[in-house]
Amino acid sequence: MEIVKFGNVYLDDDPLMGDVPYRGNTDIRIGNTAYSDSPIEWVKVHESLYVARRYLLTCISWSMLDEQGFVYGREMSIDGRKYNVRMLQVGDSEETAAASEWDAIIKAVGRDAARLFPANRPFHGMDKSHGKELCTVVRKGQQGREWDCYVDLVEPEVVWRPVLEPVDMRLNPGPEHIGLPLAIRCPMQFIRGRLVEVTNYDLILDCSNGAIVDLSDDRRAFRRLNNGLIAVDRSQGMYVYQNI
Repeated sequence: MEIVKFGNVYLDDDPLMGDVPYRGNTDIRIGNTAYSDSPIEWVKVHESLYVARRYLLTCISWSMLDEQGFVYGREMSIDGRKYNVRMLQVGDSEETAAASEWDAIIKAVGRDAARLFPANRPFHGMDKSHGKELCTVVRKGQQGREWDCYVDLVEPEVVWRPVLEPVDMRLNPGPEHIGLPLAIRCPMQFIRGRLVEVTNYDLILDCSNGAIVDLSDDRRAFRRLNNGLIAVDRSQGMYVYQNI
């Protein structure tokens, strides 16, 4: 894995240098590199996933980020390449945290975790806390290894750490992709699992070792089968990427 540097955070049309508090009622985006001596640092986990090495904004709530499309993702152009910009999936409880996207990244990084992801402040995950209304999930501590949940308010110490998925790395899954670990974003769900079957209408995934983030029962894009398998409606898969 390597550290790559590009892009800056903008509030409306103003590029930012370093981490700053969020100014309410302004549009957030990640755009072209405005400060070549102070770009965002990304850990390139693989070709289809870049994780912010440090946090980018402070004093911002999960709901504020959700209103701007950053929970599941918002498409943006950075230095001539289009990306889906979203939050990390971190587990909706302490029990599911170990199977989360963030923990898979830390496991893949291995002994380089302390170098690639320095000790940082708590950051928002895309998950809501299981069974706790109005609570959202954060990861904190050394390399974000600790799980916690907060009431969904502005907490000055809780920050934004996004992920980039290059749009040109999206997959159109076919039989040749069977066996690959995939990350699928639907309108109200985020699904991680290993592809086991492809039909004209569904993608069948083994999600026994992966978590599903589900924010809506009435707009569900998948159905559960037996033995940890799920069927994802292909028509609702907005982004499909190879996962770690």
